[in-house]
Amino acid sequence: KWRRGYTIRPPPTSSYSLSYPGNDERRAKHFKDIPISLRESINRSIERRRLTIHRKFPKTESLKDCMDRSIPFYTQRIQQEAIDKGKRVLITSHENAIRGILMHLCDIPEEAMNQLHLPNGLPLVYNVKGRCITLLDDGSGEDPMTQHDFGPAAKYLFKACEIDWDEMP
Repeated sequence: KWRRGYTIRPPPTSSYSLSYPGNDERRAKHFKDIPISLRESINRSIERRRLTIHRKFPKTESLKDCMDRSIPFYTQRIQQEAIDKGKRVLITSHENAIRGILMHLCDIPEEAMNQLHLPNGLPLVYNVKGRCITLLDDGSGEDPMTQHDFGPAAKYLFKACEIDWDEMP
């Protein structure tokens, strides 16, 4: 249920799990806006015999939770600082963040999100002015829509452009 759901969270991970994002020192040191966990900081300081500050990274997250973080970042930073200035932007992220941004950009209803399948590593090109998505031609001569399964919700992703690519400056 939670794999492709909107509000359902997966089972939480332990803060001592290898998959817990707060345990990756390469990433954890860059997040100063995440609150500090007093309990985790005390436990880890005792364990390591030195003062250790540990932050409260989420132990579980639904698509909605992810969107609550990623959509403001998209609208306040990516859109205002790049897209509105005519710059091209490459966004790479984990599947949930991409699904959330696509839900926002393509007006995909909440109930259709569990029917949207995104192939890993497949570049999707979003035309901001035309409000539509296309796939890059891989040179194989085959229609990428027949090569990849986007699920029943693909109709929301691949709707006709509001402005034709050829009409754009």
